[in-house]
Amino acid sequence: MDAKSHKWLGKAARCWLPVLFAMACECALAEVLPLLPHTGFEGTGLSSMLAADPAACRSRCGVERACSAFSHQALPPPAQRGLCLRYTGTVREVPASGVSSCRMPCKQAPLQVPIRIPPAGAIGPGVGGQILPPTGVVLPHVPPLATYTPPPPRSGVVGHELVQGSIQSVRPLVSIVSMAQCPAGKVALSAGYDFNAPAASRFGLEIRGAAPSGAVGMVLLRNANIAVTASAQTQAVCVQPPAGLRTIGPLEDCSASERLVGGGYMGDEQDWVANNGPIRLPDGSVDWGMRAVGFSPPEADGTPQVRRSWRGMCAPEAMVDGWEHVVSAPVSMGARGAASLSVNCTTGKVLLAAGVTLTGGEGLDLVSNGLVLSTSQVTAQVQNRNLIGGSGPVSASLALLCARSN
Repeated sequence: MDAKSHKWLGKAARCWLPVLFAMACECALAEVLPLLPHTGFEGTGLSSMLAADPAACRSRCGVERACSAFSHQALPPPAQRGLCLRYTGTVREVPASGVSSCRMPCKQAPLQVPIRIPPAGAIGPGVGGQILPPTGVVLPHVPPLATYTPPPPRSGVVGHELVQGSIQSVRPLVSIVSMAQCPAGKVALSAGYDFNAPAASRFGLEIRGAAPSGAVGMVLLRNANIAVTASAQTQAVCVQPPAGLRTIGPLEDCSASERLVGGGYMGDEQDWVANNGPIRLPDGSVDWGMRAVGFSPPEADGTPQVRRSWRGMCAPEAMVDGWEHVVSAPVSMGARGAASLSVNCTTGKVLLAAGVTLTGGEGLDLVSNGLVLSTSQVTAQVQNRNLIGGSGPVSASLALLCARSN
């Protein structure tokens, strides 16, 4: 090969090697710990914060000496930052839609590109000193990258827990407020109760309200018996607050992208409550249903003097994955009749809230002195206190809100 050919091949190598790499190189990545999409970790939590993206989450983990892994979960709009969870020690991978995770140091090795020298004659001189590809070679067409919109991250409820208050005695003709306190860092979604008295005396046990308030489940109970002491215990469903959880008032509704996850109604000592539970509206949405009658003397303007407190709790649909509204078949009770209602969440889901709803008859006759909660089941005790049956039978149903638990 003469000097001119050597000079030409050197020029060709400088100009065409990048193209040849793109067309014919063999690329390999070293062993790395890449970012794991749609994967979470189970292990010992170290700390948590809000972070814009996985890179910001990793940076925070890098300055914590004990941080061994992290997970980043984007939150739906309007949230501008996601949830960054950091762990210490050994962690185990678990499927988690919309979550990106990585073990530290979480650094990807540089791309290794071995050079393949093309055989002689693979390239040739062009016109006017330009270097052209071999005759007949068609460069591949690379289409533009399509815009990818990731699905919103999904999560079940976190830290689900059922707590019970102390057992209290309720003397005859006395009303009390019974409470159950959630652990620090958790909120109450709903309240349950177990109000008991011997046999027929249960017809005189009245629930005047049951609702969550911050980290507390509260129940207002009245023992209308004149000679029998009753016992009462309150329960609360507690969870770590889902991102985007909000409380609404009686004139508000959860949005189309939200789901009702809790609620309740609290009256006063003169307020008779017939409905206090989740109901499905004609438009298909689910709201917290309330029906109450006040017996206090009216205000000056003629309106009932009832100190009502109604609240609903809404969370983004993606934060309560597997959400469902489950309703029992109604049960009918004649005069002085009693019945038990029981409903379960779908397998693998946990209870968020529950309540009894009047489905037929006179609301003043319905008494519900038991709404006993468990992890995924609720049992209610209901009675028709009408003695003579003049207003006909009473019917009621039990409704639950459930979701998947992380």
